[in-house]
Amino acid sequence: MIQPLLLFAVGVFAVSLLSVLPPNWLLATASIIAVFAAYKRSFSFLFLVAGIFWGTVSGHQLMRHQLPLSLDTETFLVEGVIVGLPQTNHRRTRFQLKLDNSRLLYGHNDWQPSLDKLLLSWYGTEQQIEPGQRWRLTVKLRCPRGFSNPGGFNYRHWLLQQGFSATGYVRQSAENQLLGTNAQWLSHTRHVLRQGIEQQPLNERQKGLLRALVIGDSSGLGKVDWQLFQRTGTTHLLVISGLHVGLFALLCYGLVNLLCRPLTLLWPAFPVQLWATLASLVGAGFYAALSGFGLPATRALAMVATVAVVRLLRSYQSSFGYLAAALAAVAIIDPLAIHSSGFWLSFGAVFGLLWVFAPLRGKVRGWQGHWQKFGRPQWTVFVVLAGLLLPLFGQLSVTSIVINCLAIPWLSLLIVPLCLFGVIASSAIPELSSWCWQLAGWQLQWFYQGLQWADGGSVVAIPAMALSPAMVILLLASGLLMLLPRGVSGRWLGLLPFIVVFIATPQRPTLSATVLDVGQGLAVVVTTKNHTLVYDVGAAFSERFDAGSAVVAPFLRSRGIRRVDRLMVSHGDNDHAGGVSGLLASIPVGDIYSGELLGTSVDVTPCRGGQSWQWDNVQFQVLSPLAFDGSGNNASCVLLITHGTNRLLLPGDIESTQEAKIHSRLGPVDLVVAPHHGSATSSSYPFVNALKPEHVIYSAGYRHHFGHPHPNVVMNYQRVGSQQWSTAESGAVSATLQQGKWMLVGERQGYRYFWQ
Repeated sequence: MIQPLLLFAVGVFAVSLLSVLPPNWLLATASIIAVFAAYKRSFSFLFLVAGIFWGTVSGHQLMRHQLPLSLDTETFLVEGVIVGLPQTNHRRTRFQLKLDNSRLLYGHNDWQPSLDKLLLSWYGTEQQIEPGQRWRLTVKLRCPRGFSNPGGFNYRHWLLQQGFSATGYVRQSAENQLLGTNAQWLSHTRHVLRQGIEQQPLNERQKGLLRALVIGDSSGLGKVDWQLFQRTGTTHLLVISGLHVGLFALLCYGLVNLLCRPLTLLWPAFPVQLWATLASLVGAGFYAALSGFGLPATRALAMVATVAVVRLLRSYQSSFGYLAAALAAVAIIDPLAIHSSGFWLSFGAVFGLLWVFAPLRGKVRGWQGHWQKFGRPQWTVFVVLAGLLLPLFGQLSVTSIVINCLAIPWLSLLIVPLCLFGVIASSAIPELSSWCWQLAGWQLQWFYQGLQWADGGSVVAIPAMALSPAMVILLLASGLLMLLPRGVSGRWLGLLPFIVVFIATPQRPTLSATVLDVGQGLAVVVTTKNHTLVYDVGAAFSERFDAGSAVVAPFLRSRGIRRVDRLMVSHGDNDHAGGVSGLLASIPVGDIYSGELLGTSVDVTPCRGGQSWQWDNVQFQVLSPLAFDGSGNNASCVLLITHGTNRLLLPGDIESTQEAKIHSRLGPVDLVVAPHHGSATSSSYPFVNALKPEHVIYSAGYRHHFGHPHPNVVMNYQRVGSQQWSTAESGAVSATLQQGKWMLVGERQGYRYFWQ
């Protein structure tokens, strides 16, 4: 049964890799082939066709509810029910609205899109937004969209997986009205539990960690917390993850099995395994429900349910048969799962454990038995996941195996059960519930302090070179080779590819520059053969999210860059300097230059005209400002980069008055990042005419209210024959110097999946 289930999953996931969904005529052809395959009793092929069918139908259904691009930024009047847990801070309330109906307010009234669920923000409201409330709201909607950068988080894909038709915000209107309250048992229960945790006599970090483990609400964890979890390799433990769901199901199975064993003395035919299996399924479903059926927990529930159903039907399979059934179940509930790192990590870990332990028979005693029970599973997961973590995240935590050996049993066997006992007792015995949560909260505080001690401010992660698909496959195969049983010769050869990954220095071009997609802001990474310069780091969008840690650092890791030699911040505006602290916390940085004083505690060297240095025969020259006493846009560091006759200009946000002071000293350049994102106050025609750039790149937000680049600026560059690029349209734009010629490519110009 393994082969048909695998073929079904392959069929589903193959559709998610297509650029265009198959049309109806192709489905009709597949139907004919399926009938023929059934007639010939080629059932395995029939499963493949069924998978293609499911993937195609799911894709069409998913895209049918998306806001069309033609209606982006339009205003709608919507009615719906609040689902999930609203998140509130001092600026806004963010919530999910499950729609009953929607109507476009202005124009196009002859056609209305079929929208399903919205992710909305309500700024400056004093309204209490709670799950189950039914609202009529006037909202401005945008198509689901995110930054597009190599190595970065795919926000567009995440929105699609979560089922959001659009994002947007609530506009002030007399139409905004609370219509009543609907019965939303699950969301209401999670909301009540969150309020109960907030009332506990714990500090904010303890409450945040407790909410993350009880209801999957990670909003109480700050950026510093996530950075600590990432460095110590424990991110997967601090929310309701698939690991917790699986371990809790196993705990329920073992507990019921233990309690029911004495009944067999009175009733030998008592079905202990039946009740234990049902208990594991109920436990997994209960914990997944507390998370709001988030995708990681739902995937774990699908795996537990698959094993439970097969056992209840007494259709016992091999270990890999269970894995194939779970893979097919995940393909049904989440056809886009193959694009998620969690999918690869969870199935990779399970496959590795089966690869090592499935062939074992009998019991091993003594110290070898203890190693088989406790040490070898951790080592197995670490080795298998190393081959996946390196290409996915660009680094590997060298202390995570030791930390997780202690953290997993502590959280899963002591803290998580206390959290869930508190949930169960919350309605019947509030005092017991409060005691359980406080005890769990105190342990979480000790756990957090233990992570801080283990981190110790030292380097705990080793960055790796950028990996090709062939190298990833080689690493996975090498990991499996290392895990072969004792006595197999040549197992040590599996270490060689890992050593090469860590010590090899990737070959770089003579000069390259990547203007990253950070919305309305700027972040540029310039590399030579052996050095890296980061010019600006984008904005800090909130206390938890900034471009430095979320965009720049992942890009550097994806390129195998282990250290930034120099960080140059053009000036102090948030859209250029907001991500400084995030970048510094994510990757080692050498010296820092800035055109303005920064609100950070790090040492900053003033950026002044006349400064210059040389890396690998590439000349870097600062043209402006002449003194470190200005402020605002014209205080921007203007950097000219030269290799031979090729010249690249990074002017920051200088305006026309500053342009007039430097353009006479510049002369023609090949490539320029448009000053001030293409604002009308910059890129004056005398400046543009003096530069006559072959290429100009605008770093601007997609359909931003500033409207960059300004039409007059676009016209100025058109008059001198410049090829124009925009990160809003192309995503990150990479420029590489090849044989004395700049070669540019946009991240969104590559292969696109149907949902892009």
